[in-house]
Amino acid sequence: GIDFSPAAGQIAEQWLKEKDLEGKVYVADFHQELSNFKTDEFDSVIAINSLQYIDSPEKIKPIFAEINRIVKTGGPIFIVVPSEISLIIQPDVMQVFFDKTTIEPLAQEYFDIVDLYKDKEKSWVIMAKNKSNIEPSEGIESSEVKELTS
Repeated sequence: GIDFSPAAGQIAEQWLKEKDLEGKVYVADFHQELSNFKTDEFDSVIAINSLQYIDSPEKIKPIFAEINRIVKTGGPIFIVVPSEISLIIQPDVMQVFFDKTTIEPLAQEYFDIVDLYKDKEKSWVIMAKNKSNIEPSEGIESSEVKELTS
């Protein structure tokens, strides 16, 4: 998996060991470094309240395109983004909220949507599978990704 926080990455690695599961943990900025991963590298993607740190809803397009590219064909995608009601208030941090008329067409462009709904926190939940016919996106900068090793 990918996490921005080295501490969270270490927790994930420990969990994998405790559960005797195989997997790799990377420390990376989800908004900039997805292009460093191979096509079909991940079985699935789970992104909870991590994609709203952009300055306009349109900037999620290259992120969605890269998520679609790095997830294996038919792989599950689970994304949670804030609505106008559930936005996490963080002064001096750029982020956007989504309404259904914004998030639904963006998600449909890149994923086969299984379900789209508001959760109990009033955030948008996208349950989807990747589409195999999407071209890779331009617009995500490449930088170094660090793989954690025990």
